[in-house]
Amino acid sequence: MFPASPGLSPTELRAIREGQEAEIDVSAGEDRARYTRPPSADQLRLAQCIRDRFPALKVSHSSENHVELSESRLSVQIYIFQRAAGISLHPGGYSTAKYIESLQLAWGSLEILQREGGFATYDTQIDRFLDLATDFETVLACYGGQKAVKLNRAEREKLEQSHAWQLAKALETHTAMPYSANATYAVGDVVRHPTLGAGIVRALAPKRATILFEVGTKILVCGA
Repeated sequence: MFPASPGLSPTELRAIREGQEAEIDVSAGEDRARYTRPPSADQLRLAQCIRDRFPALKVSHSSENHVELSESRLSVQIYIFQRAAGISLHPGGYSTAKYIESLQLAWGSLEILQREGGFATYDTQIDRFLDLATDFETVLACYGGQKAVKLNRAEREKLEQSHAWQLAKALETHTAMPYSANATYAVGDVVRHPTLGAGIVRALAPKRATILFEVGTKILVCGA
């Protein structure tokens, strides 16, 4: 991942990527002392944003060179450098469900790094920049370069619901409105329920809203 302004063309993004990789290689050779100095406030901020969403991630290294977050059960490592970031996955032998779970963790972290850090995401396996809104299954299909992962209808529906709820959770702090039986909602609204937590409105009927929460879909009373 590399810093990039919105709206850049693929050619411009590729040039930024190549320049940043060269800069990282050169600076790493020139300044090994970065491993003994503390990380920047921005590195720590990004790491904390990711850990707030994924508490299972642990800090396994912290220096000016990079902050590393690790999740041993899913073999996921996240590296936050001064001007770049990266995610490493090692899912050898995983079931399809565990493949999906590990990639979801990585994907959610990428979303945070893009939103909070201003990065663009480049995937070396498919050799292009990713659109995190649409490319999940494309990446999943060539995951790790080891096996193609095909989703049946039930798995696809479960994955789509998981993405929807994770989006609601990510937006909860910034855009969620408190749930009220008297409020009116639109499909896609993010709500905060006092006991069910963050949810996203999936469908509407007269005085009823179908809302997806972490525990599942609930039909709740709402305004007209």
